Amino acid sequence: MVGIGNPQIILKVSEKFKNYSFPNLIHPNFIGHLETINLGIGNIITAGCILTLQIKIGSFNIINLNTTIGHDSTIGNCNVFNPGCSISGGVKIGNCNLFGTNSTVLQYLNCGDNSILGAGAVLSKNLDSNKVAVGIPAKVIKENIIY
Repeated sequence: MVGIGNPQIILKVSEKFKNYSFPNLIHPNFIGHLETINLGIGNIITAGCILTLQIKIGSFNIINLNTTIGHDSTIGNCNVFNPGCSISGGVKIGNCNLFGTNSTVLQYLNCGDNSILGAGAVLSKNLDSNKVAVGIPAKVIKENIIY
């Protein structure tokens, strides 16, 4: 299990131990149909999370308390979803992103790699890689970051 809240550190640890087997840890209070969710390895899905249908989730993601991921979404590797995130249907998320508590990504948007969506932010347009976005609607406040 890799219970680390920084996506860049998760990536480094997962690369260092790439020859090990990591199970997915899914809380029994999770709501979803695992037969329609494609999961990589080493994911942690905590209590109260709702994952709907036809979702693809890579490896080493942390999906914290009461996060919802909508239908037909694709999640890369080493992302951290803090409590209460809402990821709408058809969303595509890259690798090593950090989603703040109660942040929202609206339907059919894309989020690149190595970005941060601040707590409570609402992403209403695509977010490119290496950006920090905050607010409602979310606006980029910092570019070219690797945290």
